[in-house]
Amino acid sequence: MEQKFKVHFKVNSHETDHNGNLRPSVALRYFHEAANLQFEASHPTLDELRYNEHKAFLLSRASLSMLRPLRAFEEIEVMTWSGGG
Repeated sequence: MEQKFKVHFKVNSHETDHNGNLRPSVALRYFHEAANLQFEASHPTLDELRYNEHKAFLLSRASLSMLRPLRAFEEIEVMTWSGGG
């Protein structure tokens, strides 16, 4: 069964470029942080994976859908799910 995990972020003004749009590097950071939070909400956590099982987490695929540029103080939703082992 596929389990989806959603997290909400608010775009900070310092995460935007000189035109006021969300910087691409920040969008990627939101992806990574959502994956981190998904791990923390389940087991193994990232620390358990790293220190107990001596394994690492690898984000192998991502898809980004934006209908328009994101601006400072907008609320966004990031959804992650496992593609299987």
